[in-house]
Amino acid sequence: MALDASTTCYHLALELHPTSDLFVVTNGLRTAEVLAERPGISVMMPGGSVRPGGPSMVGEVAEEQIRRSRVEIAFVGVRGFSPEYGLMDMVPDEARLKRALVSVADRVVGLVDHTKWGRLALMPPVVLPDQLSAIVTDRRPTPAVMEELDRRGIEVVVAQDEAPTRDGRTESSRRTLPPSTPEKDPGTAFVAGHSR
Repeated sequence: MALDASTTCYHLALELHPTSDLFVVTNGLRTAEVLAERPGISVMMPGGSVRPGGPSMVGEVAEEQIRRSRVEIAFVGVRGFSPEYGLMDMVPDEARLKRALVSVADRVVGLVDHTKWGRLALMPPVVLPDQLSAIVTDRRPTPAVMEELDRRGIEVVVAQDEAPTRDGRTESSRRTLPPSTPEKDPGTAFVAGHSR
């Protein structure tokens, strides 16, 4: 699997506790540091230049090394999303690196919290709508957006959906992305710390 250097992917990394061996490609220094100490997780980081403030590895060398790999699923955090334009970012170096990650993934999942819905960002789309398999979000989007995403075949996974219980209280429910095929490694189907 691949994780970009976004804060959202870093928080996803904190929740990864695989039950089988998991290979992760990331350009995020903090993400790699967290995962390197987890049993059962192997981490590959590309070379390149360190982007201050990220901190992440970026540049042509990093992009080329990423393009020589292959992953089953890539998780991408973004600054903005719209069903028409897809996933967008603000930082040119990060946007190019994310495009490289997407180009080697069988499936692409956007991590989009509710504050990013409908927000446009400076860079052209990092991931076009037809490249997206699913979006993981913290709130269900509007019916109009849900209808458009459904029309485009993009699954929406609400990571924390407040569901009423029988006594009227609410409880948090989560679900995971389904595996792309039965023979895929179960260690790659993670969302918010859950595995199949």
